[in-house]
Amino acid sequence: MNAATIMNAATIMNAAANMYAATIMNAATIMNAADIMI
Repeated sequence: MNAATIMNAATIMNAAANMYAATIMNAATIMNAADIMI
């Protein structure tokens, strides 16, 4: 495999992991806001 391909795959996985983490944190924030409203 090409080193550039490996780095590109790592960058894509890192971006996906970051988006996944951001989605979880966002959902937690929304649930927290709902708890406060209740």
